[in-house]
Amino acid sequence: MAHLVEKETLLRANSALVGGGLIICALGAVIFDIGRAIGTW
Repeated sequence: MAHLVEKETLLRANSALVGGGLIICALGAVIFDIGRAIGTW
């Protein structure tokens, strides 16, 4: 069976997507916490 994408390329793309998702999640959590802190003042 022929592979359309090389394994190394697929692994790098997967790592980039997972890493990007974690960064976006962490950024969202920080923004949410800042919003709650400002809302309580």
